[in-house]
Formats: sequence, C-alpha cells, structure tokens
Amino acid sequence: MNHKTAPTMLCRNPTSPYPTMPTILLGFPQSREGVGEDPLLKDLRPLLQAGGLSVLTLKLTIGEDDSVLVREMEAAVDQCERSKLVIGGFSLGARIALRVATRVRPTALLCLGFPFHPPGQPQAHKRTNLFVGHDIPTLIIQGARDPHGTQHEAKTYQHLPDCVQFRWIEEANHRFETRQKSPWSRNEHLLSIANRSLEFARQTLAWNGNV
Repeated sequence: MNHKTAPTMLCRNPTSPYPTMPTILLGFPQSREGVGEDPLLKDLRPLLQAGGLSVLTLKLTIGEDDSVLVREMEAAVDQCERSKLVIGGFSLGARIALRVATRVRPTALLCLGFPFHPPGQPQAHKRTNLFVGHDIPTLIIQGARDPHGTQHEAKTYQHLPDCVQFRWIEEANHRFETRQKSPWSRNEHLLSIANRSLEFARQTLAWNGNV
C-alpha cells in the first residue's frame, strides 16, 4: 500500500535576537501516528540552546523509503543558513543526515546513536560503507551498550575516515539510558552529550558561543 508523505515538519525555536547563531538541524524517527518531538531531543534542546545553538528538529517517518526521507531533510536544509549549519540526528535521523551531508555539504555532522546494524546483530547489514568517501567533520556520540553498535565493537569502526570521531557514553543504551545501578544518571549523560556536541560545534564552526 502506498502512503502519502506528510509535509516536512520543522520544530523551531522562538525567534532569536541573535540571527547569526549557529544552527543545528536534527532528524528523529517517529511512527506515522506519532506526534510531538522525540523525548531525547526534547530533553537535549534546552541544553544546546543554553550553549548558544539554534536548534531545529525534523520528524522522519519510520518505514518510509530512504529516498523520501533524504528529500525531506534536504528540503529542511534549504530553509537554513548553511554558513553556520550542523546537521545530524538520532538513530534513523543520523543515518539519513549522513546521506544528506554528501549532497548539501554542511559545516559538520552530529550523529547520536548511529544505527550501524540491527539490534544485537553486529555481523548483519553493517552500514559503515555509508562513510566511504565521507570527508565532512563528524562526531558520533554512542552509548557504550547501544545494541546498534557497542563500544566492544570499536575495532570495527577503526577504518572509518579520519574526519569521523567517536565519543562513548558509559553504561548507556541506544537512548542513552543507564542501568538502575549505574553510577551515572540519565541527566548526567544528557549534560555530557550536550557539552560534547557544543564543543564539537565550536571547533568546526570556529565559533565562540556561551559556555
């Protein structure tokens, strides 16, 4: 059955008094029936904003053809000022952003919980080939226990381009949640993700924002 594609949905910040603020566009996966913003990005948004980034998020429908999702993100990028633009996303959003980056050439790429393979199947359908020829500064922030790509599999990623760097979040799963007895809380992980993302943005955009 063919489904009509919903119009691109951008969740914007309120109008900023600082029009030259760098922008980060983050895609997130959601079912056709889903509404609102992904909880992870919703919680990260105020932390990134406090650091001086203008945050836009984009819903990407789970199960939709990749070519459709790529066009939707490209349309969203067209609404942004590219001179200070980082694109990326969470999970499916990170994978689509990687594909879009090769076409629209943003300043940098931020991937949260990149889905290198189906959950718990490290030998199946590896997506590292998507990075072949990739030359855009990229930060992948990954939970050490992410079933889509754990820290124990790190050797698998050593052949990725030099422009790709990893930051592992201890004890975290795909959504950066921790075990009940973990010494780290989810809020601590969110703050760590935000700080590393902001540091990456400052480095790649040659931008001095708020601390």
